[in-house]
Amino acid sequence: MHHKDTFSLRAVVITAGVTFAISAIGSVMVTRWTDRAKPVVTVASVGFSGSDQTIPINEEIRNLAEENPWVDNFKKYEPWTVLSNTVELTHTVQERLTRGISIADDWIKDIGSRFASDQAGQMTFDELGDYPYFVDDIIGLSLTGMARRNELSSAPVSVGDIRLLEPITERHHDQTRQIWLFNMGERTVLVPYSDARTQSQRDNLEEIAISFEYGVGQNLLYYMKRFLEDANRDKVGLTTLDTELRNALHPQTRLYANAIVFNSGKTPMILKPYSLLIVLNDNLNKSDFLLVGAQVGESTADLDRLNEQARAETMEGVDVHTEPFLPSTNERQYLFVPPESSVTIRLETVDPLGKHGQELRSIYDLGILECSVIFSSIDGRPVESSAAVFGKKISVSDRKALEAAQIKR
Repeated sequence: MHHKDTFSLRAVVITAGVTFAISAIGSVMVTRWTDRAKPVVTVASVGFSGSDQTIPINEEIRNLAEENPWVDNFKKYEPWTVLSNTVELTHTVQERLTRGISIADDWIKDIGSRFASDQAGQMTFDELGDYPYFVDDIIGLSLTGMARRNELSSAPVSVGDIRLLEPITERHHDQTRQIWLFNMGERTVLVPYSDARTQSQRDNLEEIAISFEYGVGQNLLYYMKRFLEDANRDKVGLTTLDTELRNALHPQTRLYANAIVFNSGKTPMILKPYSLLIVLNDNLNKSDFLLVGAQVGESTADLDRLNEQARAETMEGVDVHTEPFLPSTNERQYLFVPPESSVTIRLETVDPLGKHGQELRSIYDLGILECSVIFSSIDGRPVESSAAVFGKKISVSDRKALEAAQIKR
């Protein structure tokens, strides 16, 4: 009887111990489960960035640049920044030329047509003040550029014949600055000759200045017609150059995204530096692009800093492209998300977009670029954002949704 009581007590003790152990293990497992990292990813913005590599420039683009006086010549390899800045320049110049053409056309119709005869008529001082050269800088830049390039033939009225007339305004000569100046009341108009390298170039520029001084209508009409001829030609060339530059730039474009990762758990989370951006638009067949990320503010892994540094090292164009002996070691750190905190991660495609560059840009411009991002935790678990739509402008569907909400108010 005593033996049975002892055996039962041992069984109770063993059972209690096992129950306690199981309970403790269960409690730990429950705590770990409830405290686990709970990430939520939101893609906050999407955009495009340039390449940090030099871009090969084909012969057609180089020839177009050489033929156009408004842009610099290209070498066989140029940094992204140089080409991108040239695209912006072509747009600016085209807009300014369009405005200059309109001003010149109006002047010819209103005033210039009076001087189409063979006689050397003169303008009044007030009429000279309305001359397009005096009104819009782009016209002056065009005419003086043609003079320096010896592209202006002799004006209808020679300098010798002009000097037989009476001047209508005073021409000041600043030899230190190498310019001729005309005081037109509220503004001063310049004819610079500092860039003239030969006597013929200087003579061409002085002929323009003397024609202003004496208000020679025939010559001023001739200059406007030459401006119109060159401006229209240059606009066509700039349009073609812009198209070719875009064709060269789009394949070298990279896509970037800013993602916010919120960890609501009580355990920190570590994400691998590489992720995937999934483009969900049907016409791209759900293409995916490999991204590399860096936490915003991390001085050792800031993508903007690394890219700017790389671009600064390649600001000059080159005629020969060579690969470095050793690859650069841009450090890519794992991404740390503290418990109950959020971090912003800057992501950028590892490789240029290639054949998808133009199409992605077009979709983005329409405001319908739909995408999501997939991270991978250090233990290999996928962490995916919900899909979001981005674009240069608001999409039609988003606009309709806002209008519908306004109607319901």
